[in-house]
Amino acid sequence: MYGTLEDISEQKQRQLALQLKQKLTSFQAKILSSKVIFAAEQDSWGYFCQQIAQALNVERVSIWLDKNHSQQLTCQHLHLDKDQHKSASQPSQLKLSITQYPQYFKALEQEAIIATTDVSQCLAMAELTDCYLKPEKIVSKLDGIIMSDSGPAGIIWVETTESTKQQRQWHSEELRFMLTMSSIASTILSLMELKRLNNAYQHTNNLLTRTSELATIGLWELALPDLTIHWNKVTRQIHEVTKDYIPDATVAINFYRQGDNRTRIEHCLEQAMTKNMPFDDNFEIITAKGNKKWVRVVAHPEFVAGECRRVFGLFQDITAITQSYHALQQSNEELELTQQRLDVASQNARIGFWQAWPETGELWWSSVVFQVFGFDEATTIPSIDLFKQCLHPDDATLVAISEKNAKTSGIHDVIHRIITPDGSVRWVHELAKLLPNSDKGHATFVGSVQDITEKVIAEQAHYRLTSLLQTVLDAASEVSIIAIDTEGIIQLVNKGAEAMLGYQADELIHQQSLAILHDQNEVAARATELSEKYAESIIGVDVFTVEAQRYGFERRRWIYQCKDGSELLVQVIVTPMRDEQNTITGYLCLAHDITMQEHISFELNQFFNLSQSLLCISSPAGYFIRVNKAFHQVLGHSEAELLKQPILNFVHPDDMAKTQVELVKILEGSVSASFSNRLRHKEGHYISLEWFTAVDPDTGKLYSAAQDITERLKLEQLKSEFVSTVSHELRTPITSITGALGLVLSGMVGELQPESKKLLNIASSNCDRLANLINDLLDIEKLNAGKMQVELATYAVASLLQRAIEENQTYSSKQDIQLNWQLPLAAQQWQIRIDEFRFLQIMANLISNAIKFSPANSQVTVTAEVKQAAEQSMLVIAVTDQGSGIAEYYKPRIFEKFSQADASDAREKGGTGLGLALSKELAEAMGGTISFDSSVGKGSTFYVHFPLISA
Repeated sequence: MYGTLEDISEQKQRQLALQLKQKLTSFQAKILSSKVIFAAEQDSWGYFCQQIAQALNVERVSIWLDKNHSQQLTCQHLHLDKDQHKSASQPSQLKLSITQYPQYFKALEQEAIIATTDVSQCLAMAELTDCYLKPEKIVSKLDGIIMSDSGPAGIIWVETTESTKQQRQWHSEELRFMLTMSSIASTILSLMELKRLNNAYQHTNNLLTRTSELATIGLWELALPDLTIHWNKVTRQIHEVTKDYIPDATVAINFYRQGDNRTRIEHCLEQAMTKNMPFDDNFEIITAKGNKKWVRVVAHPEFVAGECRRVFGLFQDITAITQSYHALQQSNEELELTQQRLDVASQNARIGFWQAWPETGELWWSSVVFQVFGFDEATTIPSIDLFKQCLHPDDATLVAISEKNAKTSGIHDVIHRIITPDGSVRWVHELAKLLPNSDKGHATFVGSVQDITEKVIAEQAHYRLTSLLQTVLDAASEVSIIAIDTEGIIQLVNKGAEAMLGYQADELIHQQSLAILHDQNEVAARATELSEKYAESIIGVDVFTVEAQRYGFERRRWIYQCKDGSELLVQVIVTPMRDEQNTITGYLCLAHDITMQEHISFELNQFFNLSQSLLCISSPAGYFIRVNKAFHQVLGHSEAELLKQPILNFVHPDDMAKTQVELVKILEGSVSASFSNRLRHKEGHYISLEWFTAVDPDTGKLYSAAQDITERLKLEQLKSEFVSTVSHELRTPITSITGALGLVLSGMVGELQPESKKLLNIASSNCDRLANLINDLLDIEKLNAGKMQVELATYAVASLLQRAIEENQTYSSKQDIQLNWQLPLAAQQWQIRIDEFRFLQIMANLISNAIKFSPANSQVTVTAEVKQAAEQSMLVIAVTDQGSGIAEYYKPRIFEKFSQADASDAREKGGTGLGLALSKELAEAMGGTISFDSSVGKGSTFYVHFPLISA
């Protein structure tokens, strides 16, 4: 490690080291706690450099990364102080080749950091002198290396320039800080790469799911040994069951009840589960709605340690393919009859003739057959063996079966593939008749072979296109899709259009033009508008399509007229359809019903503008986007004045910090309720507002409602002053009355009759309660006024809690409540710094509340533990009762003055509603906090938190 330390006395050096360590540790914690570090990449590095610059008090900090593993570093961010901005290069212009400066990078990799007071005297940086140090006028430098899993990934440069007019002495604490920052930068780089990989994975997974749905391929899994079946969405659609249907092995097999399908599927599954044999076969099923379908079932078993754990695979609906094949077979039969009448293969090109004698193996081909099979007629002698060699391996069995069936039916009709000598695959259609006797005395096949490769490819492509189009049309059930030709005649109508417009497809297709759906006055107005725009007459179908012709598409609102006479406001997108020559053959019109959307938008605007509450929408950048009439009336500013300034410009300076904290919480997803601050009126005074705010997670916009609570706060202040005055005035007479009652009850003024003594005891008890109420009121008044004096000292936790338990033991016994306390052995060493009297006052409030609201013969438990929070050990004291708990609606008000969850219960059990409010204020005055957990019917736990002095 290269470095220079300041030459100072040992005592000063230790003092400087301690100050630096504290300062740099603070900056390090600030960086680690900042969410900016994990935001956008450029923001992360900018914030990172800014914090290092502030921590080390330097002019320049930059981050250099080799993002493409190209041995070349690019400056990602260059932080400069104000005086440096004018002369320094821009980050995008700064690049550094690792191979060009081997001595520097070798030294940096070995030492992790390089620190120098004078760069002109540092050998490790000599290579950088002419290319960087001199042009940028660098004087002192502190460099750190950023490592990744594969090695060095970048560097951090901390620099001072000639503008400081002195060299920088680097302290050892600054060197350690730099090492830590290099490590943090390496971690940030790893997190960014992990985020990128996670986004790529999510994209791939979504693409796979969408592809599966478009291809109508479902997924399934049979888990062993409990035979649990899992189906995805597409599999449920294929079986026509509800989306919440849970398949069961004993029931699911009934889908295969048609013919021998059940026996076949059971056999395939048994072979898979016992012999690890995958299968791919077609089955006919009866769906939940009673429809017949053909499905392809593919299965793969998964074995672990020789035992089958699951079988998984896919379902594919091949009903359309099977129907197409049957239709094709029927077409072939019709073709056979036609070919017999016209003397098979004599009328068509690329149809060859052949004759075969199976018993002798002889075969004759016409010239076209040689061409189809790819052989030279002059050098090839055809035979049945040669024909079999040309058969595609997957089709050999199919051809053999057809030949066998022909011996009884007399007809050989089969479509199969052949492999030519050059390795290409062709589809052929063979059609032949079996003649029992021939001129050679043996049965013979006479027939034709046709090369149908192009036809099969075209059919496959057409099927794929048709399936895709059908999938799109069926999926778009909420959208009207109508195709028209160039004359405007409707050619296609999807189910979404039928549902939207009330027409059946056959009422429109080839029967009506698009104009039947439009308001004629609106069409005429649009025709006039377009004619003026293009200086030519635009009429007929061109009114709907001219913009799409010129610009590729048109998006426009229209009024659609339904069959029943009703009207819909729709958003229509018109796009042209083109053929192979790029000629427009028609137009596709996609319409979405926005009638309800427009109504809702209108109604929301009405509510927004008429509301007497202050409503506003603000941007993530901190500006008002929109305010209602009540908002700018209360604040006195016009809407324009409110929109052009940042919101914080209107906030009272004393409320700025808490407002910013609240905004951060809201942007992180919290819903703000009952937050209050003050906004400046146009005339200069401030209006107190209570806010209720939620964030849109997609746009980051804030939606807020506020109430003017200025007058309410004034009334609360008056109430507080009144209560304080009354309390002070009552304290003296209550004290006198209490003293007098004490003298009478003590017998100082004579013997009392039992009945008189009972009444005086009641009066004395009520005087004590009233005195406690007045004391609580005066304590709260002192706390609110900042006049409460707390005398902090260090106390042992165990002895404090023992006193608190003992002082409340009598009350708990009176209420038939068992009061328990539990402390770990380590508690004997715990100490906290508090005001003893006020601490015991808090514990008395919490314990008496727990006893008061617990049923008879139940328990109240006091426990204590130490928890770590942000480098500070915290003592947490818990008071747990077995009462009825606190309702959710009341929890936000639990610490308010004069507040009780159930007023009727409070009257029965006694209490003023001041205990928790006073306890909270006292705890915070001593540097602590109070919190609670509660569930209705399960009791409550109140927690008191204080920093631990020693453990």
